Amino acid sequence: MDDWRVPAKPSLFRARGRPGPEPLRVLFAVTARPLGLEAAPGVFWRGLRLLAVDGTCWDVADTVANEREFGRPGTTRPVGKAAFPQVRMAALVEVGTHAVLDAEVAGCRTGEVTLVARLVRSCGPGRLLLADREFLGAPLWQSFTTTGCHLLWRVPANRVLPVQHRLPDGSWLSRIHARDDGKKIHPVRVRVISYRLDGAPGAEAGGYRLVTDLLDAEQYPGRELAGLYRERWEIESVLGEIKTRQRGAKVVLPSKTPDGVRQQTWAHLLVHHALRELMAKTATVRGIHPDRLSFTDTLRAARRSVTTTPGVFSPWAAGHRTRKAPRRPPRPAPAAPTDPQPAPCRQTQDVQLPTQMGRTPHLAPARQSPDRRHHHPPTVTPVTQRHCS
Repeated sequence: MDDWRVPAKPSLFRARGRPGPEPLRVLFAVTARPLGLEAAPGVFWRGLRLLAVDGTCWDVADTVANEREFGRPGTTRPVGKAAFPQVRMAALVEVGTHAVLDAEVAGCRTGEVTLVARLVRSCGPGRLLLADREFLGAPLWQSFTTTGCHLLWRVPANRVLPVQHRLPDGSWLSRIHARDDGKKIHPVRVRVISYRLDGAPGAEAGGYRLVTDLLDAEQYPGRELAGLYRERWEIESVLGEIKTRQRGAKVVLPSKTPDGVRQQTWAHLLVHHALRELMAKTATVRGIHPDRLSFTDTLRAARRSVTTTPGVFSPWAAGHRTRKAPRRPPRPAPAAPTDPQPAPCRQTQDVQLPTQMGRTPHLAPARQSPDRRHHHPPTVTPVTQRHCS
């Protein structure tokens, strides 16, 4: 390691491409876990941990390989296609802490419902999953409920849900079906909650409808469920944290290969989960809601701590000695002249130095000329900096 040098950027990019995206995906799968405690505010509702699911798209570098792998969405522009290829990601989020618990990444031609169906693996008993109206369907509903997870999803405006039994709180029992060749199959019993937000901007003319598998109106009041659904919008804030604040607004993932794009996506999710874990611990110690902490301030503090601290991941951190720059050899002292010739003196008689009280005057030593000093340059130690993207 004596000949080790700080690698250049091209070397780092080439080295990053060798492991590929799989190690980061596995690392995220191992480390991503719920962070909120039962006593933490906003994490649980009536003993159920609140989760939300949704999808988003990332712009990636405009290369032939990325377009072939991920596709390019169409637009209404005359050119007929978007400026960049896109990656679609579906995420499962813990509402109270904004921690991403699971994610799926694919091309933009893959629908959100298909990706969300793969997130069933991270759901189970004791959880309540919130979702928007585009995900409502009997097959996906049954996939989640078979794990023991409870659901609270919004209903599209054109979906007809007939009243089969009216409950005391104003909600009613109905059924949703899967379809096969136009026929209704596999009926699923649900509870419908209809409500209206008076004076809310953009409120639908017919109000809002939710469906849930929590059929007990006394244990799970409809008014509380209607107020609880607004927590689904927390996942929009999570996606904004990752794509706008952490990655940067209007920033395209720069990797020119599909594996590099996937690797960067998992890396962003890992960094976000690490920041949210730090915020959750801080909120627990302070006894406050995690929403009271600023994600932007936490991100900036993390970047400062990483970029100003000497690299703890450098090769010499494991006991290797830092390679120091060689010292510059000192300048040789000028050789003493041989047989010096005395300078001519204008005075023709000797000069007697005065004395006081029998003492000879004290003569201060002459200062050394600057060109006779030995110059020792400072020791130069290479410092590795890590940037948090």
